[in-house]
Parts: sequence; structure tokens; C-alpha cells
Amino acid sequence: MSFPTISTILVSHNGAGTIEAALASISAQQYHDGEVILIDNGSTDTTAELMHSWQRAQRGLSVRVLTNTEDIGLTKALNQGLNAARGEYVARLDDDDEWFEGKLHKQASFLAAHIEVGVVGTWYQNVRERGETIIRPATTDAEIRANMWQRNPLGHSTVLMRRSVLDSVDGYDNKLRYAQDRDLWYRLLPHTKFANLPEVLCARRVDLPRSQAKRRAQIRQSIQLTQKYLRLYRPSPVHYLSLLEPVAMLAIPQPVKTLVRKFL
Repeated sequence: MSFPTISTILVSHNGAGTIEAALASISAQQYHDGEVILIDNGSTDTTAELMHSWQRAQRGLSVRVLTNTEDIGLTKALNQGLNAARGEYVARLDDDDEWFEGKLHKQASFLAAHIEVGVVGTWYQNVRERGETIIRPATTDAEIRANMWQRNPLGHSTVLMRRSVLDSVDGYDNKLRYAQDRDLWYRLLPHTKFANLPEVLCARRVDLPRSQAKRRAQIRQSIQLTQKYLRLYRPSPVHYLSLLEPVAMLAIPQPVKTLVRKFL
């Protein structure tokens, strides 16, 4: 079966400690008909050196390294990657996440068989210091749409997207620092259908030191976006209850949440 080409976008700011595993997981994919776009987003560690070293080591895989002299933010860097991308499908991977073997091939096969779907994710594994948790988001378009108001229904590092669908909404919103993926799903609601493959094909590190520091800002951004799109789309009134959980998460002091986690 012949598939369209894939552009994989990876943005990193000071990700030298984890990026090699992320790059290795790209190399392990069966699907190599495409390109990899690596964006060094103002790193001050050895991230750029690792990117260029990996670029030189590749055989038969188109790899480009784009360098920003300063950190322009993840959202703008992702759009920078989209502007440079030439593939008909677009994948993206965080520098501290990893794909499992066969991910891209399975997703490309799914999109080839389901032309109505523009974004397909997968189940994934959250990796924490205290253990691993399997996350199984909804798999069908109807379920994803119903759950979208409560929580992010697609792991950003898991998705494979049609470039034409991204172009229909002009990519990510550069005004957003966080939750750019959730905003994208909301804006794509009128344009395409969604799916998740019911298989764990990605591992996400979720409690690195830098992740915890920005968690509250991400929650605030998600609340604001949910409020915005609830007003725009006016779904069933029951979906307004989706704001209760994130608001409560902000209201409970961090020491209390940490104490609760120890007993869960």
C-alpha cells in the first residue's frame, strides 16, 4: 500500500537529557517515506549538537535542523515547522516523549482507510517517577467530541494529522503559550473527524521538573479555552460542568494534592 509522505516535527528547548531517546524512537519507525524537521528553540545546552549529530547519522531519511537564536515559544516553533513541512501528513513529538515501533505505519494505514478522519491519535503511556499509567482516551469521533469539553481527548505527541486539515484553520494559534493542541482540536471540530487507535503507541514523561512548574498555567489556559468554545459552539448544558474539575485543581493547594497522591 502506498501512503502520502509524513513530516515529523520535533521542537526542543534545552532537551539534551531526553532528546536522544525521542530521536531513536523516530528512527525505529517502519515508515520512512517523509522528512523529519528538528527545531532547536534557543537551547543553551547541547541540544543543537545532538540534533546535528543525529542528522549526519541518518541514512535514507530527510532530516532538517532549524535553529532559533532565542526561545520563541512552542506554539510559534510548531508553526515554523509547519511552514517548512512538505508532507501530506504531519506528526509531532515532544523531546521528552517516545514513539513505539510501528506507530506511524499503523496511523497512516488508518487514515488511508478513513478519508473522513483528519486527526488520529493513539492510546499512550504516562511515565512518572512512581510508575507508569496507561491512558485510554475515547476512540470514535462521537466519543471524542463528547469528551472534548472535560479533558484533552488526544495526546499531542500521539497524533498524525492531514496537512490539508491543518491548513483549513491556519495551524496553531500563535497567541497561545500553552494548550495549543486543545485549541487546535476545538477549531477543527467543524472541519474534520477524529479518532484514536486503541493501542499504546507512545510514552509520555509527565513529571519532569520543568513539567510541574508550568502545570498550573496550562490548566488556566485550558479553562479559558473551554469557556471560549463553550460560548462559540453552545453544546449541551451538561458540558458546562466540565469546568468544575480544572477550577477545583487550581483551588486546592499543591501540598494538599501531593499528600493525597501519596495515599492513592
